[in-house]
This record gives sequence, structure tokens and C-alpha cells, in this order.
Amino acid sequence: MFKSFLSKAEDPPKISEEVQDTTKKISASEFTSTASNLADDTKSNPDRLYSALTNVKVLTSSTKYGVLRCDYEYIPTRGDPGEVSSFANGAEIRKVEGWTFEAVQRGISSYGTYSASEFRLTKADGTTDAYWTKLWEAFPDGNGSSAKRTGYHRVSKKIQGDKYVEGYFDDDDYINGQVYRYDPEVIEQKMKETVEELERHQVCGISADVGYSQAFQDNVKQMTSLPVILSSLQQLSLVAPMFDVRPENRNRIVVMTASSVTFDPSSLIPSN
Repeated sequence: MFKSFLSKAEDPPKISEEVQDTTKKISASEFTSTASNLADDTKSNPDRLYSALTNVKVLTSSTKYGVLRCDYEYIPTRGDPGEVSSFANGAEIRKVEGWTFEAVQRGISSYGTYSASEFRLTKADGTTDAYWTKLWEAFPDGNGSSAKRTGYHRVSKKIQGDKYVEGYFDDDDYINGQVYRYDPEVIEQKMKETVEELERHQVCGISADVGYSQAFQDNVKQMTSLPVILSSLQQLSLVAPMFDVRPENRNRIVVMTASSVTFDPSSLIPSN
């Protein structure tokens, strides 16, 4: 019985004929309404109608978003910023080489430098690190692209320092394993190049696919004249003034995060 249940659970959901008919009627109704409004607005004049349709195409092509993806690999779903179908008019989605999720979590230092990132392909014991190898080989998009990584170097000794420069792994991994590193200035340059690429594709604004990117908001907006809202956390600037959130009151705004340990309010909550 359990096996049978699993088999059924794996089958794609079937859409009833009633739902399909309703969907068609709604689509037809919306199309009819749009066509009627367009006819009214243009007085059914062929030249005006053609001009209106041309303007719609121009406006549609001008509302394409640019999305910066961290150097990570997962399968995005509809609704996720990393999935093009999440956007009504499409999107240009690009990975920023070396800008790993770990580096994004570490953020930008108080003196304005990016965090370094590292990839451990082989552990000290000689075994392959499946997680980091998967990410390394998935650049830029995991679909068989022939693009090659550049700007990294192999490190044989763990670099010590604050969280922005310190190495990710155990000392032995650098000596007996295989670890590649992107230095902070290299990642920032990769970010600039990616932003410039999005500009060349004439996107109307730039966002990112990870909430922790809020720490990079000020840095990235200085790279472009386009509007930049990297993280949904930026919306707190709009939402917070709607409520009295003084400590003596009970109003609170809940922020859901991947990790409360690495979430740094001082760098991720907008100052305003």
C-alpha cells in the first residue's frame, strides 16, 4: 500500500476539465475585454491601433529585470528571483562568479571590501568534496555552458584574519587537499562586470536572488544609474513607517531568514 501511495504521489497532478474550461473562459474574457478597451481607446483607427500595439511592445521590452545570482547551484521554481518565469516580461539572470552564498552571508567589511570566497574541491583525506565541486562545475548556470572560471588561485595555506578574509576550511585541507580562492577585489570586479552586462541588455532595474545581498545594496547602486533593490529587506524602508515599532509598543515586523546566526541586523536592516 505504501509503495502504491508513493507511486501515485509521484504522478503529476491532473487538471480537471472543469478547471480547464474555467481557465479558458477567464482568458477569453480578459482578451475580449482588452480588445474592447483597445478599440475604444484608438476609435478602431488602424493607424492608431498599430501605434498602440507598437508602444505596448516597446514598454514590455523596457520592463525586463536584471537579477544577480550568487555563485551557487539549485533548481529555482516559479516565484524565485532566479527563475525567469517569475517575471511577467522576462528577466536577464546572471551569476556573479565567486560571489558564493557564504561570501554573501559574510557581507562587506566596514572599510568597504567584499568577503573572499573559497571552493574546496578535494578534502585533506583525498576525497572529493561533493558540495563545492558541484558549485564549481555549475558555473555559470549548470546547463552545460562552456564558460570557464577566471581570476581565482589555488591556496596551500589557510589565510587568517577577520571573517571577510579568513579561509573557510581546516588547515590540512589547504596542505593536502585542493582549495581555490577568489580574493575580495576579484569578486568586486566580477560584480562590476556582471552589472555592466545587465546594463548592455537594457534591463530596467537590478535585484538579486538572495536576501543577504542587502549588505551589498550601497556598493552595487554606485556601479550603475539603474534602480537597485537587491533584497526584499529593502522593503523595510517602506513598511516600517506604517507602524509604530517603538520598543514600548507591541508592533513587530517579522523577518524570516535562512540563519539567525549569520543574520547581522546592523548590515542587513536598512538604516532608514
